[in-house]
Amino acid sequence: MTTPSHAQRILHERIDSDALPNGLQKRVEAHAGLEWKASRDGIGDLRDWLLAQQIYRCVYCQVSIPATSVGLCELDHVLPKGKSHHCNPAKACLDDFDSRRHTDGYPEFTFVVGNLVVSCKQCNASKQSFDPLAKRSAKPTGFPDQDADYAWVHPHLTPYSSHIAINENWLYAWHSGRGENTIKACKLNKSEVLARRHASETLASQSDDLNHFLFQIIGRIDEIGHRDIRRTLIGRFTLGEDTADALMHAWNGASRKVNKLDELSREITALLGERMLATKPKPVVPTAAATACGPGDPANASAPAASASASGKCGNLQSKAVRPASSGFFDPV
Repeated sequence: MTTPSHAQRILHERIDSDALPNGLQKRVEAHAGLEWKASRDGIGDLRDWLLAQQIYRCVYCQVSIPATSVGLCELDHVLPKGKSHHCNPAKACLDDFDSRRHTDGYPEFTFVVGNLVVSCKQCNASKQSFDPLAKRSAKPTGFPDQDADYAWVHPHLTPYSSHIAINENWLYAWHSGRGENTIKACKLNKSEVLARRHASETLASQSDDLNHFLFQIIGRIDEIGHRDIRRTLIGRFTLGEDTADALMHAWNGASRKVNKLDELSREITALLGERMLATKPKPVVPTAAATACGPGDPANASAPAASASASGKCGNLQSKAVRPASSGFFDPV
């Protein structure tokens, strides 16, 4: 087992299923036996309730999920609702890690509330049809609702920090086999996932000043997460907490639409002033980071950098199309 640093990022431990309104559970589970559709009655309300329970965090990687992020917020079935692609029947009843990618699925649990969680798009895509049921040799007769029924960290049943640690550099370490299965199934030990956790800090390091950083980050706010951007604004550009909060607020809603960027530029320039926009990023202070590797794996002293580019593209926005000619925020750098 690896040793994490003292600074931890566990912000959500477990979904309190007992707090679910009884009426909402009945609305969702009334669809039992039907084909899964996210548009069915109660599903949207359940998603919103789960997001609030999860403190707007992915249950697997703990990265921020803003509620309005279309395509970044997904309902995930802990026990897969359907058969995996290219399922090998001989492996669908085995309990080793690799065989768990082969499953016949559990369509009978499609609308069981205890089988539904909210995850980020990346974790859901990595998990795919991974089957975390502890003993797969026989189909369960009812929904498995005990912690010991699972071979990984079940968001409704298992305290996250009992099995997984995350240090201040978004490096993941497991305390148990169940934590290891969760990390590996969601690929939280892969470089591209670690790069996403470091995107805000990496963009700060690539920026000439605060103005340049704001331009790079504008198209990726929901992808990277408000909390990490806010931390970078305070830690790397020395903004006060109130100023950082005001800046994040200015980015919300319609202000981020392309046709509103001129208006946003004037708002940000008035808020920060040209002198603050010219603030250089503070250098990163090296820390003794925990590794995302598990027992027997080579240690990683630091996380890989994100592959963000400062060449003029910012998410889906082009620099020439969005930078106004007026002085201040978004001026060419």
